[in-house]
Amino acid sequence: METDELRKEETKFMVAGCQLEREKQLIDRKMKYEQQIVEEQVYAKLWLMDYDKKIQREQEEAVEKKKKASDTLQVLQWQNDQRVQEKGLEKTKQAAEQRMLKAQWNKENEADKEADR
Repeated sequence: METDELRKEETKFMVAGCQLEREKQLIDRKMKYEQQIVEEQVYAKLWLMDYDKKIQREQEEAVEKKKKASDTLQVLQWQNDQRVQEKGLEKTKQAAEQRMLKAQWNKENEADKEADR
């Protein structure tokens, strides 16, 4: 009878040991799962931060691109205005020169007519 009781006690002890080991495994599994969740949350936050930076950078680049386009347009407009202004001055000079030459030509013709008389 003693051996039966000893076997019962040994069995109880082994069962208790198995239960403790199983509980330890469950705790380890739960801790590992919780750690995985924390890591995923960290990576999700990092991804969001990178995404926000990317959006901010793209917005800044778009503003810069618009500014450059506007600056280029202003320079082209200024160049065009200068070209128009120069053409106007050139036409004015040519017209003045033509009037002067015409007046000189008329004076020379009158002088020739006077000399012929």
